[in-house]
Parts: sequence; structure tokens; C-alpha cells
Amino acid sequence: MPHETYNDLLIPGRGDNSFMIYVGAENGKKVSCMEVSTAISTSSPAGPYLFVEYSENRQGKWIPLYLQRGVLAGKVTRHTERVANLRAFGYWLRFSIHDAWSDGKGKANFFIRDIRMKTEDVDFPAIVFENNLNVFTDRQQVVFHSGWEGLCEIRDHLGRIAARPIVQFGRCETEPLKPGFYHVWNEKTEIGRFAVVEADLQERAAGSIAQLDLGKWGRWPVHKSRRIAELARLAGVTLVRSRPGAWIHFEPERGQYNMQAGRTELKLEKQQGLNIITALHGLTSWRCSGNGRDVPFRHNGYADDLRDIYRTCRQLGTSYRSLIDVWEFWNEPDATSFGAGPAHNYAAAMKAAALGFRDSDPAKQYLRIACGAPSSIAREWFIRDALDNGIGGYFDIYNSHIYHDSAEYRYAYTRHRRIIRDYRLHDKEKWITEGGVESVRNDTVKNPIPHKGESQVKESEFNTAKCDNMPEAIREKASAELIRNYVLSAAYGWQKYCQFSFAYYNEDKGFRMWGMLAPGLIATSGFAALANYNRFAGTGTYVGCFSNAPRETDTRLVKVPEAHLFKRESDWIAVLWDESGPSKFKLHNLIGLFALTGEELLVPENGEIELTSIPVYARLSAPPNGLMTQENTQFRNADFSKVSRIVLDFVRDPEKTNPPYDPNYRYLLQREGQIITGELDVYNFSDAEWHGTVDIELPKGWKSNQKMWNVRVPAGGRESLRLTITAGKYSPDTQQVLFRTDRGKSVAVMNCRFSQEVSFAEKTPLKNLACEGIAPSHGTLDGTLLSFDFQGNDRFVRLIGESSRRDSNGFVFSLIRRGPAGFNWIDANVYLDDGSVCRLFPNIFPVFNDVLDNQAVHAISYSQLVPPAVPEKVKRIELLFSGNGKFSVDFSQFSEWKAKK
Repeated sequence: MPHETYNDLLIPGRGDNSFMIYVGAENGKKVSCMEVSTAISTSSPAGPYLFVEYSENRQGKWIPLYLQRGVLAGKVTRHTERVANLRAFGYWLRFSIHDAWSDGKGKANFFIRDIRMKTEDVDFPAIVFENNLNVFTDRQQVVFHSGWEGLCEIRDHLGRIAARPIVQFGRCETEPLKPGFYHVWNEKTEIGRFAVVEADLQERAAGSIAQLDLGKWGRWPVHKSRRIAELARLAGVTLVRSRPGAWIHFEPERGQYNMQAGRTELKLEKQQGLNIITALHGLTSWRCSGNGRDVPFRHNGYADDLRDIYRTCRQLGTSYRSLIDVWEFWNEPDATSFGAGPAHNYAAAMKAAALGFRDSDPAKQYLRIACGAPSSIAREWFIRDALDNGIGGYFDIYNSHIYHDSAEYRYAYTRHRRIIRDYRLHDKEKWITEGGVESVRNDTVKNPIPHKGESQVKESEFNTAKCDNMPEAIREKASAELIRNYVLSAAYGWQKYCQFSFAYYNEDKGFRMWGMLAPGLIATSGFAALANYNRFAGTGTYVGCFSNAPRETDTRLVKVPEAHLFKRESDWIAVLWDESGPSKFKLHNLIGLFALTGEELLVPENGEIELTSIPVYARLSAPPNGLMTQENTQFRNADFSKVSRIVLDFVRDPEKTNPPYDPNYRYLLQREGQIITGELDVYNFSDAEWHGTVDIELPKGWKSNQKMWNVRVPAGGRESLRLTITAGKYSPDTQQVLFRTDRGKSVAVMNCRFSQEVSFAEKTPLKNLACEGIAPSHGTLDGTLLSFDFQGNDRFVRLIGESSRRDSNGFVFSLIRRGPAGFNWIDANVYLDDGSVCRLFPNIFPVFNDVLDNQAVHAISYSQLVPPAVPEKVKRIELLFSGNGKFSVDFSQFSEWKAKK
């Protein structure tokens, strides 16, 4: 603000006197520095004096600035003080005069000749919220601070005026508002946003499916960790997936523990009433005889000695017993970015971990174990292979991750249901410990984003009207998908769904953005959508579906009107939407209607509402007709008295002659008669010596150097059995090698498959190859050089070839890396001559089959597609590449193949 001078002569009254002056910044700015100067004259140096203080709030704490006395009787003296590092829209100055005398007629022993003030201002949001928290409950006044004065408007998320408060002396407050998401306007400019949630929501929504993966990486400042836990509580959340550290943080060297890792953050989360699930993951450098993951060595990828896993998990269970409620083993073991080998190696490691955790809590009083094998239904064979290894008795919770559009949930959950049915896992709780909104894509050219995640966000105050990196239309789309995901998961009998992620986070260089909080842990309309799901559906129990949506389906995309019912204590809540809408849906007994973020809508007299892809909530006084009710299941924790403490683990040798892995982490046999060499490890996790036989069962035509062993293993010991296996003739079926001991109570199953190439009788190149990017991405095929430049919102490049024969059994292509290759995945679509499309699901991920390989050959059978393709109807084949950045690969052998008879 400009230099201000108060020139009037101030004569005090008798005794002690004081007065105040408010100094404010310009609109949209804050005071960063303030200079105060006063000129006084007194009757004597030991006489009256002036004491100056400042405060951001008249009712708050006053901070001393200076004390000023006179020098000589009657002489005018000046004193000046400057204070920096300020951060407020304005400050009150209080001038207190002590020991003054006046006759009330102009005679006095103290005079203030003038007061001068000057401030230096910096740009700041037009309004800020106390402690940078833009969330209130419906029992609190809404309070914010501003550098300007006057009337403002508070509008709800539908644009309706909710309040017209006045900003005075840098402060504005209103009466409590109804739950919802609000926007603050100053004339034609939006200057702030905030959410209002129902008070005490966490207690009322204790049984809700809607939970969170906090999305925290690295060591956050304590105040950020406290804030994100507080926001989770306000949204009604009771369970969070937290990341206090990876294995290497808990045990940096073998047997050297650091059991303080993440303890502060976990305590803060517990203080907010949150239960905690943590995934043990993160390969250690000391776990194997090599010096890193890319060095070949003979070991199970999770540890060269599974007793390390047992010992570590037992120590973790003991040390964190009051902080961590559920341990998840492992994060995405089916993905090459996190996993470390085939499903049978994961299963052996998981058994060792489960025994360690359970031995830390033999009475099962505080700790449960979640199995990460079902991580992705896209790699269903990994799940089945792990369960073939008998791990069902070793865990309490069947947990998965899901990154699909809502319309694909029914197909994905149908497949999970079949797995649960096939392996008799009905008594296990089912949790989604990571689920993402997949319909949101970001064009980083039009909307560049500055941060990877919240851990990179600078410490400052944020403009709540502008800090959300998602444009509002995309935010609404993401929030709608989030709610659809919660509802469909409840409909399929999942108990918990931890949305990834709560904090702001972007992946693939900003192409995919997640989070219900904007940078700076600022609540967005997505936060309000979560809180209002817990307000309506989360405070009830899922009852069933009353639309014509199928319960189970083999159709990948299902877009039909959806209507789901939840029973609350005194009413019923229906959640409705139609991704193929708009459409009309009639409801009887309708007594209330609410928008995605909680705003109350007008109830139509005839009960007919319009459905779009954005869910709405309807309050009903009675349940509707045609309700398909949910099955009730009794859940039980694992009974470890029924499982074996003898664990078998086959570990292949590192030689290149051994088969590589396919995308499901199965051994991919590349020729008939291929030899697999390695060792079968027999672990004894009991406290007594074990003596018994180990035998092997092979597929027809396969051979091994030995088929039975007599083994003696001391308590806590390991014995290794040398093994050479020779594969038989080609078969399209899964080839299963079974190891057994402990009277069949302990099993290890190694599942293999032959590469389709082994079955080829002949190959015919596809005709008229054409490569094109989906704008703004670009792609070219020059001979065998396939080049990509992935850009924009939907980053895809397509390669199409025409079929030249009608008797093929599938297609094949080969890729060779030329340096780093930034593939996400490859979709494959086969177009038939009747116009229908057969799709590969799951798609090709990862693109390169083995972590040590630079070449990948993908041979796809038409029988793998959804629906299976009829060979004589195939017209053309499309590969749809998804990726990031610019790179090239060698591409060849794009051909149709015909199998041997």
C-alpha cells in the first residue's frame, strides 16, 4: 500500500489510553513486510511512554513491536520499526499510551505528532482459509480471510446462490451450510472453493466400501501427513492404504531392523480414527546372491532364502502391532514393475510371509493378512497359478487392484467371481486395495502440469479457485466414475475399495491424473463426491440392483441404466446412472433427490428422473419392485492349524537355455523337449524336525531326473533338491508340474505353456500394412523400423494389416528394442467381414515378456479373443499401441499363422 501518514495531533486522556488502526493489502495481495513510524513528544524521558503491538486478528494474539519514550522535555522524537516475513491480508496496530496526564483542555504530558505506515505486498489468492483447510462440517461457520472488503456470493456446485456474506476487516464468516461443494465469487470472478461435509460422518459410515489409498510417496512433512489423515476422516473414511516404507526401509541390511520407519505418519493416521493396510514390497539389494535385479542369479525373485521373509514379517507384525491392522503381501506381484517371478515363486514367498505374520500374532487378536496374487484380473492366469499352489488357506483377505472403465467392471468382477467359485474362497473378504479412475486422460500440451505428485508441491498458500490441475469437466467425469466404481464394487460383494489416490498424483508424464485433492491437499469437487457417497450410500447397507443390468457377463463393455439400492436406518438410498444416456427412469416412493456432490435437487412430481453418466442419489420411503438382492456371506479368517508349515519352492537356474516368462509370469516353452533346470527348496517353518517324502507329478510325455526324494529338514531349516525336467510334445493346454509333500498338504505347482510359435505349420504376412497415429500422436513404419511419437490426451498409434487367407488360427508379430521403449500396452482388435470386432482381453502387458529380454514375440490365437474370432470371417487385424514420448523399435513377422494338425 502507499505510504500513509496520520498528521493530526493526538492528545491522550487521563491515565492509560489505546487506539487501533487497520493496515490492509491491495485486493488479491498479502502484506509481506510492514514499517511503522511514530513521532512523539513527552514532558520528560522518565514520564509517559508509547507501546506498539500488531495482530492479524483483534481477538487473537498481540505481538509487541516496540516501546517508545521521549528524549528531552517537549522535544519531538521519532521511532521506526520494520517487520518482515508476514503472510496476511492485513494487520491491526494497537497504540497504547501509558502514564499520560491531560487536563482535557489541550494541556498534556504526552503528544503523538504523527504516525506513518508503509507495507510491501505480494500476490496471493483473493481469499484463503484458516490453516489452508477448505473443508467445513455442516455444524461449523464457514470462515475465510480476504484482502478486500464488501459483498461476495457463495454459490453451490450447481450455480445456485447459497449465501451473500460481507467481508469486513479481512474476514468473512457465514452460518453453517448444507453438505456440498461451493464456489466463492466476487462480482464476475471466482475467488475460492470449499467443501461442506456432514459432521461425525466417519462414525456413521463405518461400514462403507468407499475407502482410500492415500497415495503418499517419500517422507512427507508432519503437517502434510496430519492434514491428509484429517481430510480422510472428514470424508467419512475408516480405512486407508498407507505406505510407511518398503522392505528396504524396515531392514536395510539382513537382520538389521529399522522399526521406526513411517511410525510418525501411522500414528497421525490412527489419531484420526483410521484403520491401516500396508503392502510389504520393495526388493532389497541383500535378498539375493547377486547385486541387483538385472544380474542373473539362482534365487526366488523375492528372496534367495524364504526364511528371510518369514523372519522379517514376524518382526514387522510384532513391532507394528498397534499401528498396522492388515499386511498385504505383495504390491502387484503379477506386474514386472513390482513382481519378481512366476506365480509359484510368489506363492512360496507368500506362505513364508503369512506364517511369519501369524506367528507374531498367534491369537489372531489384531492382525490380518491380505494376498496380492489377485492383483489384476487382466492377468487372470497368474491368479489361478498362485491359487493352484494352495495359498487359499494362508490369507484372510482376497485383494485385487482394478484399473478399468466403469463399463468394464461387470466383466472383470464376473471373472473374479468365477475364480472365487472355482477355488472355494467364498468365506474370504474381498477388498480392492487400489482402484483407479481410467476414463480421465490429460493432454499435456494443452494442460501442462508442474508436479509428479504431492511430495513435489512447494509449501505455500494456494488459490483454491485455480489450483486444481483437472479442468472442471474432467473433474466431474472422474468423480462420476469414482462413484460408479464404488457402487458396482458393492454390488459384486466387495467389502472395501481403496481409491487410488487421495493425494494429487499423475502418471505417464501427466497423461493420467489421479487424486481427489488438488496440489497442496486442497479439497476439490471430487472430495465432495467421496464425502457425499459416504453420507448417502456409505451410511447404509447394499441391498441389490433394480435395473435390468446383468449379474454376470462375458461382454467386456456393459452400458445400461444402473439402479442400486442401499438400506439406511430410516430410509432407502438409490444410486442411479446411465452411461449410454440420457434416459428416463421412474421411481416410486421418491422423497428426495441429490446431485453427485450432495446438492439437493427438485423432486419431480411424477417420480421420473433423467439419467446420465453422472450418478444421482434418490431417497426413497420404501424399496422398489423388481429388486435383485445381494447374497449374504459369512466371512472367516484363515485357520493356520489346517495349513502346512512345510513350504516347497522350485527355483529355475539363470541360464538362458531355460524358458523365459510370458506376460502372466508363466514359463514360456519355446520348443518341444526344452530342458528346465533348477532346485526344489524344501523349507520347514515348524519348531520340530520334519522327515518325509517329496514327489513330482509331470504332464504326459515329460521326464525328470528324479521323481521322489526322502527328505529330512531340521526345524527352521531348508534342503535343496537338484532337478532337471524335460518338456514333452507341443500341446495348446497348460502344462502343469506338481510337487507334493506332507501327505499332499503342501504343494507347489509350476504352470508352463508352449509358445504358439511351436505349433506353426506356416505363416502368411498380412497385406497393405498401414501405420497412423491418433492425433496428435504420430507413428510411421519404414521397412522394419516402427517409430512412435505419443502426444495428447489419448496417446495411441494404430497399425493395420489385411488378411489374405481364411483358414488361419491366429496372428503373430515381433518387436526388438532400440534403446528405451515407452510402451504402456498393446491392444489387438480383429475386424470381421460382418463389421463386428473381436478384442484381445487382457491386452498385451507388459510388451516385453522377460525382464532380461530385448526381444518379444507375441503370437495370438483367435480363440483368445473376446468373443473368439471365426477364422474364415477375419478381414483385418489392428494393433493399437499405447505409450509415452518418442522412440523406435524393430517390427517384423506381422503375419497370420496356421497350426500344425
